[in-house]
Amino acid sequence: MSQLTVAVSEDGLNEQLQAVQENVAVGIEGTFGEGGFEVAYELGVRLEEGTVELRPDRFDLDELDVVYDPVRFEVRFDIPELCTPFVCIPGFLGLDETCLPQICLFETDSELGPLVANANRFGSHN
Repeated sequence: MSQLTVAVSEDGLNEQLQAVQENVAVGIEGTFGEGGFEVAYELGVRLEEGTVELRPDRFDLDELDVVYDPVRFEVRFDIPELCTPFVCIPGFLGLDETCLPQICLFETDSELGPLVANANRFGSHN
């Protein structure tokens, strides 16, 4: 049976951990929605702090922070123009015809939002 012996130093592992912290971050972003409703999101995860300690039968990661930065959600509503109908009421009892004006809501820039939830620098200690 073949054997393999590996020598690892605690300082070397801490240097590797620091290199990962400085160079590795994961992030996703996107939007979804249909019609007059849209949600946008952005989420990033990275590591901070922490040390590696070697034990005779294992290694420990101490005080490693998982940082969620950024955490951002936006909700937008695009409300279509709403108008009352133009209505005329015929005159009766000798009164003239009465017409009600058409009233329109959300005629220009009918977008509501974005409503933003921003929770940057939300971390977890392991």
